[in-house]
Amino acid sequence: GGIDRPLEAPTVVRGVIDLVYREPVGWRIVDYKTTRIPAVGEAMLERYRPQLEQYRDAWRQATGEKVASADVVVLRGVVAGT
Repeated sequence: GGIDRPLEAPTVVRGVIDLVYREPVGWRIVDYKTTRIPAVGEAMLERYRPQLEQYRDAWRQATGEKVASADVVVLRGVVAGT
């Protein structure tokens, strides 16, 4: 687990959304992970939930539109090709 506490001073958070696309139900945000992930399933989701929530909040604030989902996709052994 982690510690939840309100931010007491202005904080800058920097991140890059890997993929965002629109569907009829709203925007979908995808964050790709290429490093070895020790946890899977719910444990992995808990680890990255704060990052995904920040991406959701940033996208909503930038567009004023609904975010339908924010997901982590783990890439293992993927070779880029043409």
